[in-house]
Amino acid sequence: MKLLCILWDLGCLIGTFRVIASSKGDGAVIIGALIAFVLIAVLPTCYCFREKDDSSKRHQPKSSSHGESKTNRKQPSYPTNGLVSKAYRNETYYKRLKRLCNPENFMIDYDKDKVDIANNLYSKILNTKSDDKSTIIELIEEAEENLHINFLDEVELTRLIDKLNPKNYMNPYDAEKVSLANELYDKITCSDVNLTIYLHIKEQAKPLTDYLELVRKTQQEENWKRQVAARRKQEEAECNLTMAIIGLIAVALVVAVAIVVFLTK
Repeated sequence: MKLLCILWDLGCLIGTFRVIASSKGDGAVIIGALIAFVLIAVLPTCYCFREKDDSSKRHQPKSSSHGESKTNRKQPSYPTNGLVSKAYRNETYYKRLKRLCNPENFMIDYDKDKVDIANNLYSKILNTKSDDKSTIIELIEEAEENLHINFLDEVELTRLIDKLNPKNYMNPYDAEKVSLANELYDKITCSDVNLTIYLHIKEQAKPLTDYLELVRKTQQEENWKRQVAARRKQEEAECNLTMAIIGLIAVALVVAVAIVVFLTK
């Protein structure tokens, strides 16, 4: 668009020069040609270069809900006693409970006691609605205690550990947040953390995680403002350069008119 404006100016300049050259020194014609040049060339170009660039408009990042998604991966026939594997990271707690507490999981290395416990627990799970969170948590606690299954997601645990690091609240320093983070960080880094403990600590850490989210959004906003300011500065520099070129063209035009007038006398 800017290039077209410059080409338009050059075309108008040539046309103006020809009109002046053919005016035979007629002052009215020369003045009219100059005024026409300013109206149809200079002013539109100034408007073009000062018009806001659409790309500099603000675009708020879209919020995304990280709900629990479904998975169609084949379920293993063995119990998972460690942290949740990557293959099942997006499954709901209810599906995870059904998968890990299936009595069939304890048939490979047969254990009568665990099969009985899993069988009793599995029947409870099947009679529980998938949206009954309180009952699901109780069943998870029972499975963790009696079947020694850890339902905790390694990625979720790592993220919470990172958020609870007291270093996050040193700059700017906040004694209350540092104290809370220090206490929870000590708990979350214990080797015997399970899902029940994790959820309890996560609830206690809500003031800290909310604060970090606010800091993240503020930094994102500041970065956006710096980018917009940089783009505007670049656009202003381009506009100033163009105006300087147009000024030089106008000066050249005036000089050319003066020469033509002088030669036609």
